[in-house]
Amino acid sequence: MKPIIGILNNLKVEKNEGPYQDIYRVNKIYVDKIELSGGIPIGIFEAKEDLLDKCDGFLLTGGHRITKNHYKIIEYALKTNKPLLGICNGMQAIVMYDSLCQECLKNNLDPTISNLFKKYDELKTQNIYFLEKLDNMHGALLSQRKMDFNLDTITSYKHFINIKKDSYLYNIYKEERIKVYSIHTYGVYKVSPNLEIMATSDDNVIEAVKYKNKEIIGVQFHIDLDEDSLLFQDLIKKCQN
Repeated sequence: MKPIIGILNNLKVEKNEGPYQDIYRVNKIYVDKIELSGGIPIGIFEAKEDLLDKCDGFLLTGGHRITKNHYKIIEYALKTNKPLLGICNGMQAIVMYDSLCQECLKNNLDPTISNLFKKYDELKTQNIYFLEKLDNMHGALLSQRKMDFNLDTITSYKHFINIKKDSYLYNIYKEERIKVYSIHTYGVYKVSPNLEIMATSDDNVIEAVKYKNKEIIGVQFHIDLDEDSLLFQDLIKKCQN
């Protein structure tokens, strides 16, 4: 039986008033990758547990915002040991979730979703951030739509990453150095001991992470644009197992 993969939709709020102002959307490229890899994609509009129970695994896609739904799905995946793959913004959500949990625990706070956001707001007032703004090597201008956004310009910002030979990612790609699609404004430079760093760019931005002893992986680069579907196929295989 094909596994069901819950894809967290990006929420776009229209400016007009009325009953149709909130539009949930997900890029078809993610749907296609899941289907071609042997899974059944379904959209997640709100991360309610009865819906998450129906999913065998999860995909957190690229985007511009980290929401409570991201954290609810990560929390659920950790609790149930269900596989999760985060791409770009999805990887950043994994790192942010873990970092904010650590901050809460340091301050004897229960790491509830509500407390994670309160802790984030508190840290921002102290100019403490877990993500840092990048230069344009990683396609920051593309991410901000400050230049033509098409496959040619996206391809022009492909760059190499270095994969650790003893990592899970190396087992997938069988190479220590690969070229990836990069479209992001912010980057990650450190993670807690809960996360294994699997790959970095030449300027030391973290490009891939994995929760230790969990089937939760995040990649900063856009595997959805690759001709192969190696990590999507790996997600489906883990869900089938």
